[in-house]
Amino acid sequence: MPVCVRLVLSVIVSAWVLADSAPVALAGAIGYPAARQERLLQVRLELAGDSFRERVESKGSISAGQEFKAGTGRGLVTVVAGLTDWSEIYARFGGGEFEVVGTDFNGSFGLAYGGGLRLRLLRFGWGVVGVTGQYLRFSSDDDDAGSAEVEGLWEEFDAALGVGTRRFETFQLYGGMAYHQSEITLSGGVGAFESAVPVRGFAGLNFYPLVDFPAGHFVVNVEARFIGETPQFTLGLQYSF
Repeated sequence: MPVCVRLVLSVIVSAWVLADSAPVALAGAIGYPAARQERLLQVRLELAGDSFRERVESKGSISAGQEFKAGTGRGLVTVVAGLTDWSEIYARFGGGEFEVVGTDFNGSFGLAYGGGLRLRLLRFGWGVVGVTGQYLRFSSDDDDAGSAEVEGLWEEFDAALGVGTRRFETFQLYGGMAYHQSEITLSGGVGAFESAVPVRGFAGLNFYPLVDFPAGHFVVNVEARFIGETPQFTLGLQYSF
């Protein structure tokens, strides 16, 4: 089996293992906080899996302010298109599920979709300063939550400011801070919840293992999120055409 094929397979397996065993953490990946396009209308595909728990507060009139933990897992494909050399937009789609610990809700996988925008604000010799805004929503229904089916909806928004280094040989580093807000709604008056810690720190690494790979660029991404929760590491794959 060719070396590049073995490498891709091993990264996919590693991503699945990390997503399946990830510890308590804040929600999904931010990514490099600025556009990384080499030419206009360049297209990039990203594949990532996530599994985490987030502290949320009840918004109900009876138990308002009470803390719970919401656990979720999702697999997402991201399609990125460069508008200019300093901006890009992206769409995400895939599947997601969640549970709210302390309630009877434990949903199954449903459709997930969303998108975002990255802008480069400043460029320096060592790297860039940029901003990211992104949104994701997915449904997750539970047939066993009491006497009737409960429909769950998860929505999250991130607004991030970060810095990223220029590419050094096969590596590129980034990090920053983000405002993060998750909103969870369960039908039938079961409850509504929002993030208890609406802030996130993040740091990541882009690794280019196949520098001379023809017809595009293959990238392995590792990202950690922290502040208020146990850090989580997510592994993703990217390919630029």
